[in-house]
Amino acid sequence: MKKLIQIFLLSILLFSCKKEESTTTSNQTSCSPNNGSFNLSIEGENYDMIVDNTTNFSILYNWYGNHESNFVIDSKDQNGNPIYSELLLPGSFNNGVTTYTNDTLSVDFFTIDIDTFNLYISEVTFEVLESNLSLQDGIYRPVTANFNGIAHSFPWYAGQPPTDTIAISGSFCLNGVITP
Repeated sequence: MKKLIQIFLLSILLFSCKKEESTTTSNQTSCSPNNGSFNLSIEGENYDMIVDNTTNFSILYNWYGNHESNFVIDSKDQNGNPIYSELLLPGSFNNGVTTYTNDTLSVDFFTIDIDTFNLYISEVTFEVLESNLSLQDGIYRPVTANFNGIAHSFPWYAGQPPTDTIAISGSFCLNGVITP
């Protein structure tokens, strides 16, 4: 009887253990060709890129520098606010989690201008969910990722540390190139 009680208690313990929930929150698993999305949260405000006839973006590899990934987004958000973002990273986007900082890259390796924010990102972690890079033309078709990081307002003068620290998070699914 004692052994039966031990087995019963052990099975309750095993089945009652709380399983870790997935923290991946991407509602996009792929993008159609020459299309995309870019979503950003800054201090609780959400900004979603609207793709229209004025949207311009590219996500390229090895075009401007040796073995570098670049993306540029020039668009508007859901409220008509301009969105402009540039990113320059060494290497290509690969599936998995990677963190970048301005300690090892330039201060402006990732910048975002949106609404009243003019930000540089000092640290960012990308969770790349999908990356399909065509090495023939250096264009991602697509790259899908979630990101989070720490941003600061420009300008940052004379080596003085930033006066603000702003948490950012977001996701993107960019596929090819869009030009107006």
